[in-house]
Amino acid sequence: MNEETKPLLTLFGMAVRNLARRNIRTGFMVFFACVMAASLFVSSVLVTSMEQRLDTTIARMGADIIVAPKAADDIADSILLGERLGFYFDRSWIDRISSTPGIDRITPQLCLATLDAACCLQPTQIVAFDPESDFIVRPWLEEMKVPKLEKGQVIIGSKIVANVGDTIRFFNMPVRVAGVLAKTDTGFDNRVYMNFETAYDLMRTPELRDVISGDVANERSVVSTLMIRLREGADGAFVAALLNGSLRDSPLHALTRNGLFGRISDSMKQLSAYGSFLTAALFLLVIPALACIFTITINERRYEFGVLAAVGATGPQLAAMILTEAAVIGAAGGILGVAVSGALLAIFQNAVVLKLGIPSLATSFAFLTATALKCAGVSLLVSLCASAYSVMEIGGQEPFRLIQGEE
Repeated sequence: MNEETKPLLTLFGMAVRNLARRNIRTGFMVFFACVMAASLFVSSVLVTSMEQRLDTTIARMGADIIVAPKAADDIADSILLGERLGFYFDRSWIDRISSTPGIDRITPQLCLATLDAACCLQPTQIVAFDPESDFIVRPWLEEMKVPKLEKGQVIIGSKIVANVGDTIRFFNMPVRVAGVLAKTDTGFDNRVYMNFETAYDLMRTPELRDVISGDVANERSVVSTLMIRLREGADGAFVAALLNGSLRDSPLHALTRNGLFGRISDSMKQLSAYGSFLTAALFLLVIPALACIFTITINERRYEFGVLAAVGATGPQLAAMILTEAAVIGAAGGILGVAVSGALLAIFQNAVVLKLGIPSLATSFAFLTATALKCAGVSLLVSLCASAYSVMEIGGQEPFRLIQGEE
């Protein structure tokens, strides 16, 4: 073999060949690193997805307190996921609670039903609002440069297949799209907003009367929720307590934003705690396991290292060789773990979303790239830490002791 065809004897090349000669042992070490990186990646994606969707939903909701029927236990899921809101009460309650100290503005919303329509990728929630008192939808109209939502016009969520100016039909009643809301990856993406006059016409259609929950004798007298904005400096929990005191014998109750999403927030904290516990447990298992395998492997190669030291390899060079092998294992396990877990999340995304009760997973390229690099970096660091004992043992030994095989 001439000089041009001889392979370069680099640390990386030697590390790969040494690991390949012990493929079963190397496979176990890569597997340990892979499992740790995969677990860290999955838990990071799931926790961040829940946090982002909850923050976006709270910001988009735009109200400090919501008054709703006590029987509406699923209101938080309905707002977050766009699921059915089918409950009603008399709008006269607005006058009864408007004098509560701390309240700045009250606006009613009417949630008609969830329906499947040809225009929509998923079941769609129809929500009516009052343009005169509204402080939630109006800012969205201003963003879309829509001066006012007229009768027969709607604004739609991003998952509804229609463009501005299109005519779509709900229960055989045509409406025109005046605007499309920005994507939020929450239940708001599956909603259609219209004013009450449009909603009253829609409620009179035979098809909608068949799906409305409850007996609505006069469509103009009912609402589903009262959205409340507090005065500056007012304490939400205190005002909600005042409202619930006055509503004690009524079918209604008041919920703050934190109280409304408390169960979801608790679930998110629980998931985060489980993820942290799992990660810590894996660290405690993976580092000793890799350290033991490294130690056994390096002890079996003491003669090899002794010969290298005898022909001029220094202690730092031998240490660098071991660290390079550890780095290859950590990097391979990290990359494999991230790739496999990412692929599984993509394949089973719908099942994961349904199980966790979130609209979707966080899938932005920047977030996934940063998370993947972090998880692969942790895998690399853990593998290097696991080789530390072997590095000190080999790097500090005299060549003749290595050749003798003394431990």
